[in-house]
Amino acid sequence: MKDYKVGDRVQIQPLHEDRGKYGHPMLSIVDPMLRYSNKQATIVIATYIESLGQYLYRIDLDNRSWHWTSKAFRPPKLLKRK
Repeated sequence: MKDYKVGDRVQIQPLHEDRGKYGHPMLSIVDPMLRYSNKQATIVIATYIESLGQYLYRIDLDNRSWHWTSKAFRPPKLLKRK
């Protein structure tokens, strides 16, 4: 599991019905988060939650509305040059 820093660009995984695998046993992806699948975002807040043993992230794309785990992200796809 990769830890991200504020300012890192990430791409949100293609989220689907198996949403539990993108979160933590105490956290999960909820329906309103699905619309961000495959979109790129910037990490704006990274907070380590000791009781969960991992970071939770806020992103610019959703106006910091949701808490995301690193499992929901992947490095952004590189754009191919023409």
